[in-house]
Amino acid sequence: MAHVFRPTYTQVVPAHATRRGNRVRWKARGGAVKEGSVLADDPTRCSVEAPCWYVAYSDHEGRQQKRKGYQDRAATEQLMAEIVRDVERIRSGILPPEAAKPRRSMDELLTLWQETLGAEGTAKYARTERVRAARVVKAVGASRPADLTPAAVTRAVDKIRKAEGFNGQTLAHHVKAVKGFTRWLWLGEGVEPTDHLVGLRRRSDETDPKHLRRALSAPDFAALIVAARQNETVVFVLTGPERAALYVAAASTGFRATELSSLTVADVTEDAATVAAGFAKNRRRDTIPLSADTLAELAPLVAGRKPAERVWPERTGKAWDVWWNRGAKMLRADLAAAGIPYADDRGRVFDFHALRGQFATDLMRAGVPQGRAQRLMRHSTPHLTAKHYQRAEGDEMRADVNRLRKPSSGE
Repeated sequence: MAHVFRPTYTQVVPAHATRRGNRVRWKARGGAVKEGSVLADDPTRCSVEAPCWYVAYSDHEGRQQKRKGYQDRAATEQLMAEIVRDVERIRSGILPPEAAKPRRSMDELLTLWQETLGAEGTAKYARTERVRAARVVKAVGASRPADLTPAAVTRAVDKIRKAEGFNGQTLAHHVKAVKGFTRWLWLGEGVEPTDHLVGLRRRSDETDPKHLRRALSAPDFAALIVAARQNETVVFVLTGPERAALYVAAASTGFRATELSSLTVADVTEDAATVAAGFAKNRRRDTIPLSADTLAELAPLVAGRKPAERVWPERTGKAWDVWWNRGAKMLRADLAAAGIPYADDRGRVFDFHALRGQFATDLMRAGVPQGRAQRLMRHSTPHLTAKHYQRAEGDEMRADVNRLRKPSSGE
């Protein structure tokens, strides 16, 4: 006979607990309130109920089993009914014995998926994807993978749009994350017979970018570097010369902010810079050649320092307030000093990530072949480099057209 129960455990009575008879009550870490019963034979300890309910049942071979349920008793009783149903189906031969394998909750599956992503990519990427997919799962109200149907996810995305005010590109990232989750459930973990979201397609309004970025002209970029170098204001604990060297390095290597934050003195050699695998988006240790101008800009920063020191140190204990998390705000101060608008008349911005596009665009301006530009940008395809990072201005394209030789009148 199956039943649900909540196990108990004993622990020391906290010093700040309040007592009423044999009952104690206290506030635990995180603000949760806990209660317990003082043990009769040891007043310093108390018996506390576990937060989750469990299911006790007999499997198809008559063995006593227990399975962790949920904090909600009704949900755990529903799980018990599903377990009993599966046991009966196995005994009747409707289901194979393998069906007795414990079902994981959606939260457990999301956690396992996050661990898989973390092994293949960066921990930050895995955490971000899990948050996005979990937000959609919650909006759907899915208690099992089969609940994630295209129609349900589409409704959930609209619900998230209204509640959070996300733009089209952010919602597209959420759709991509939950589609990756269901595909992993099918191919990676094998817990589902099919990918339930294989038929879900992006909508046109979900491809609108959050930021339209631009690249600066050579004179404007030079003005930005001069303004930063001469700016005596310390912004996010970086001096003006440090920021100038940072912008030059970003626009000469294509390294992202977190990749630049990982560079040590030892990573910067006489002809190249190497980013650590743990900070690279592709989880590889990438090396990019450095030009003579870039080396000259970096030389004062690395001279006489220990090899293990970071080129651009953190210098603050606030993890959320470091320069690589506030790159756009840091760059705005130097753009203003150079008289360059953050956004142009077409709404295109020049934030810190635009420095990566500056690198790709300058490679194009220099006539570097697309295949080599792709390798320098560390992209999987040339299409990604050309479509999203190389940004030719109108006057540049006009000059290209004017270089074409046209027949004169009368010929």
